[in-house]
Amino acid sequence: AIAPNGKKKFAADIFAGPKKYNLLKKQGNGLEQNIDFGFFSYLSIGLLYILNGINKFANNYGIAIIILTLVSKIVLGPLTKKGFVSMQKMQKIQPEVEKLQKKYKDKPKELNTEIMQLYKERKVNPFGGCLPMILQIPIFWALFNTLRSTIELRQAKFIWWINDLSRPDTIFHIPFHLPVIGNSVNLLPIIMVATQIVQQNMMPAGAKSKEQKMMFYAMPVVFAVMFYNFPSGLVLYWTLNNIFTIIQQYFLIKENASN
Repeated sequence: AIAPNGKKKFAADIFAGPKKYNLLKKQGNGLEQNIDFGFFSYLSIGLLYILNGINKFANNYGIAIIILTLVSKIVLGPLTKKGFVSMQKMQKIQPEVEKLQKKYKDKPKELNTEIMQLYKERKVNPFGGCLPMILQIPIFWALFNTLRSTIELRQAKFIWWINDLSRPDTIFHIPFHLPVIGNSVNLLPIIMVATQIVQQNMMPAGAKSKEQKMMFYAMPVVFAVMFYNFPSGLVLYWTLNNIFTIIQQYFLIKENASN
């Protein structure tokens, strides 16, 4: 309360500067909480430290993202292999599944019971092929929030046309707007979708149900729209992840063929 004609002084500390995590944390009063890292905040902060650490040696955040992607693929490599083996097993039992579908086409409950029994007898996990993708979601989302919320990648150049990893990698604009994607032509999302199509075509054909095939045809379109205007650093991560997966699947197919 201030009395009539009274005076009172108020003091406040003001920080005027970039939303740089380490800089804000040094202030010691929780300013770093102004950066929204989302649900997987601890993972996002960890990825930020890793990216900054790699960048000290590489002096290029694009190269840091490449190294981070490669490390994550190596860590998830055994799970990816298990997923591939699971799909191979699914391919082998697919003829038996089709027989059961014909036999119990008018009895959905009995069909589900018989199929689950078949999976149990053959030690097949129908969701085994999805496990590596599910485990990548926290990494993807954490990296998305890292690239979206921090200033480190602002105007960070990579190579050629990618001159700002915090923005889409637009190479030119067209004179009209298209639904959802606008009027910019971004190259990395197109490359990413191409790698995704290659990756899906390498999957065992027999391991795909009709529903899965429909999903696989729709996924590249969904990803193209979803990723089109994302930061190029994030699209770079997902594109490299697809490329490394293609390489890994190639060697797994060769290994399976030789056994």
